[in-house]
Amino acid sequence: MNERLVLERQRRVTAWNRFVARGGAGGAAGVSRAAGDVPSGVLASWGRSALTVSPDCVTAPVSDQGPAWTGSPLEFATRSLRPELGTLAQDGDLMVALADTRGQLLWTAGSPRMQRLGRALNFVPGGHWDECSVGTNALALALRERQAVRVFAAEHYVRAVHDWVCYCAPLRDARGSLLGVLNLSTVWDQSTPLGLASAQHYAQRIEAQLAQQDVPAGVQVRLCGAPSVHLGAVACT
Repeated sequence: MNERLVLERQRRVTAWNRFVARGGAGGAAGVSRAAGDVPSGVLASWGRSALTVSPDCVTAPVSDQGPAWTGSPLEFATRSLRPELGTLAQDGDLMVALADTRGQLLWTAGSPRMQRLGRALNFVPGGHWDECSVGTNALALALRERQAVRVFAAEHYVRAVHDWVCYCAPLRDARGSLLGVLNLSTVWDQSTPLGLASAQHYAQRIEAQLAQQDVPAGVQVRLCGAPSVHLGAVACT
């Protein structure tokens, strides 16, 4: 087992135990002094999570995801990529998920082991993984900070997720509007620097598909030679 990961996990567990023992009240400052390498965004999230979530929560709430997924821009943009993401999950012993801007899971794929672990936590379509529901996690932080994040082991606020490491990247349309997030998860001892890079890579590919959807019907864009845009038979400059 990777000694660096073991030591990192031990530091996170120590910091989390200290924070929870303080009941969240003024805990972030004390934890920060004792474990300065805990990301500031995680510390702030622990403070918010302590107001709404028990650290002993065992599952995320689940509800019908409704019509927000089927036929949506995000669903359409990921159709051709989802088989590849499913293969990635199988080969890499991962759980891959897409979530909306509320942190509700829309689609998941995973290896048999990660699917089993995910079902135990309600990391399934319809599961709510916003900060108010399950505390600090990569989905919630990526939505809040609008950037790619990694949440490792006991950086998760809920003890039940301490065996996981999650990488998450936001998904935006061509106008920059946030549509959701892409999440890759596995167990903590399989953490790798490639995890976050992979989440960002696939998020960029999804965003490229979203950008293509935003080209209005009848518009032709020529990038080779002299740039031009044609709307129907009218040339625009």
